[in-house]
Amino acid sequence: MVLMRLGFVLAAGGGLEYQLADARKGKVAYFAPGTQWLPWIHLADVVAFVLAALAVPVYGGAYNLVAPQQVRSAEFAQSLALVTGAPPPRRTRPIVARVFLGAGADILLGGRRVVPRRLTEAGFEFTHPGLEQALRACADSSGPV
Repeated sequence: MVLMRLGFVLAAGGGLEYQLADARKGKVAYFAPGTQWLPWIHLADVVAFVLAALAVPVYGGAYNLVAPQQVRSAEFAQSLALVTGAPPPRRTRPIVARVFLGAGADILLGGRRVVPRRLTEAGFEFTHPGLEQALRACADSSGPV
């Protein structure tokens, strides 16, 4: 049995689609202070792991499905702005997250530093190990930047 703990999955849909749309309008933001960790992974790497776990019986137990490049919230926003040509990101007060997300804001505002230790030890090779390249792949597949 394999248990997958997923980071923020980057794909040309879902939550990233809204962020890309706002970035294309010149609006990129992050919740202050911006130092909170934001674990992420590209959808192609999630699919590759699922297929590998089905095909290779060596996989078992819990895996953190997150990319090897760890970033903080402000760094993620800066990469998104760079990829889309948006102006530098702006800080948003944490109260905004609390209003829109309620108790779920605690995870976003506190962040989680997660590493893919078992994945890398098992020799898993990421298709998109770097954030900027992963964001570009998503932006390219979701329409013009």
